[in-house]
Amino acid sequence: MELSKKQNNAVLVAAMAVLVFAIVFVPTAEADCLPIGSACLAGTLCCSQNCNLVHECVCSPVSGPCVSNNDCCVGSTCTLGICRIP
Repeated sequence: MELSKKQNNAVLVAAMAVLVFAIVFVPTAEADCLPIGSACLAGTLCCSQNCNLVHECVCSPVSGPCVSNNDCCVGSTCTLGICRIP
């Protein structure tokens, strides 16, 4: 059975849609936490563990509280529960 030009275009569009979905959604669905800058809701696990009042994952500044190095902004590390410049 031979497909018409219109059917070929429909198949091509469907294949492209599946490819775009796989590239955009599959990697993020497997992430354990949301990176800094991501939209979040209270209780959502940001990698930085901080979801601010405007629903964005943010990092802790120097002297801010932390649990791990993921909580601290770039350039600082989590030492004894506080982000510090090494």
